[in-house]
Amino acid sequence: MQHDPDENWQAGEVAHQLVFGYGILTWEWIYAVRSYMHVLPFAALFRMLKAVGLDTPDVIAHTPRLFQAAVLAGSDIALGVLTERHICPGAGLDAILCSSTSWFIWYCGVRTYSSCAEAALVGAALTLAPPPSDTARVRLVSGRLLAASSVGALALAVRPTAAIILLPLLATYAATCTSRLAAASALTMALVACTVVAALTLVVDRLCYGRWLFAAARFVKFNLLTGGSAYYGTHPWHWYLSAALPAALGAHAPLVLLGLWRARGRWARAPAWAAATALGALSLAPHKELRFVLPLLHPLLLAYAGSALHAAPPSQRRWWILGLTIFNALPIIYLSAWHQSAPIALMAEARAELGAGRLGHLDLLTRCHQTPAYVQLHAPIPLSMLPCPPPGLEVLPTPPSSAMLNAGFERAVPSSVLRRRYPSSAPGCANECDCFLSAPGPAVAARYRQRWWHRPARPLPTHVALFDEMYAVPEVRATLERLGFAVHRAFFHELIWREGGHVGVRRLLLLRRVLQ
Repeated sequence: MQHDPDENWQAGEVAHQLVFGYGILTWEWIYAVRSYMHVLPFAALFRMLKAVGLDTPDVIAHTPRLFQAAVLAGSDIALGVLTERHICPGAGLDAILCSSTSWFIWYCGVRTYSSCAEAALVGAALTLAPPPSDTARVRLVSGRLLAASSVGALALAVRPTAAIILLPLLATYAATCTSRLAAASALTMALVACTVVAALTLVVDRLCYGRWLFAAARFVKFNLLTGGSAYYGTHPWHWYLSAALPAALGAHAPLVLLGLWRARGRWARAPAWAAATALGALSLAPHKELRFVLPLLHPLLLAYAGSALHAAPPSQRRWWILGLTIFNALPIIYLSAWHQSAPIALMAEARAELGAGRLGHLDLLTRCHQTPAYVQLHAPIPLSMLPCPPPGLEVLPTPPSSAMLNAGFERAVPSSVLRRRYPSSAPGCANECDCFLSAPGPAVAARYRQRWWHRPARPLPTHVALFDEMYAVPEVRATLERLGFAVHRAFFHELIWREGGHVGVRRLLLLRRVLQ
């Protein structure tokens, strides 16, 4: 199973620390730029498992992904219903078929990202909303409008970027209602739902953070107004349109375009306009990720693909289904089974080592949360990592509470301290992780140096995890071998292009100390 850092550090790791009282929190939670609303379902699952005594390491490790798989299944059903109700009657099963044959949905839909929760909630809101043509019966549909508005408000609480999808949909919905009373009712329901959910979010975050704050405002301030997210990579403004969206749609792109051409009526085209508006808004931010387009595909654009597939003649429909299956089969298999699977495999081996009594302290020398932690290990043993907070955190107020600081480790470190700690590192490195990896040889030697004035001497970890390119650095390997570390397991991580156009294999290594 492929692992991406945020799928653990935005949900499972935070829920684990909340329920079991130990864990690691990244800078996003130390500086309160995310709301705990997305974490609550996972925390509730962990709490139930703890109450019935089923909180074993293997169960805790797999529960978040199983829960998200159930959410995706429900989202597929919602996709079918909204396609039938708003786009093309009779095309619901075809839309579900398009989702089931999409490599991108297989790759991204089962991950515990906040983007996946956003996509699921947007789809549920559209499913609950009555068609604008039915709003003449205001009293009969007011309950459904309130339910749809409440779910949409939850999407905003989980991820504020849902606003760039929901606001265009709400505006088009109000404009296409059959009466002014119905339009006013829809807008009123939305306002009431947002007010109630915002109040609920404030209370939840007050309980979890320890003080009153509005995490969405801090999220917008850091990521959008100050551009702090650019540390994690940037792309040109047209990247979503020229690269991300075509790659995510793949073979479904012709069906989406055909479905858009066939759509009749202002409301039937509303999801497409919402997707276009959201795509333009996302393109303004320098930091871009492929997973951010998930709420645009599922549920918005794949509904049109289902509509076009439903309208195709039977002979062409069979060829479309065969083509979609063949085109997506290889990416689905590789991305689901092998690509970037090493962190999950490593933690499974760490659980085995823990069960055998050989794991006492795991040191993860990987970049920026590439490896999960206690949600996969579920044992209160020492586990250390390389802190990776982005620059620019000084724009945020003081972290909310000492309790949160004690739980986490990613506080901004002054550059003067980094220079003293890593004198051989590249100039201007942003954090400890960057400094460490810019000159790993001296950094590893300094990290494990046994100084005589430590009483007692600082204990060495029993296991170390690092990628093969770091282990290939002569000084790194010499230091670890001198201290008694040997490669215990090597895990396939990904295929990479090497110099000369050759395809290579990148591996994640687990080292075990054999000299105690």
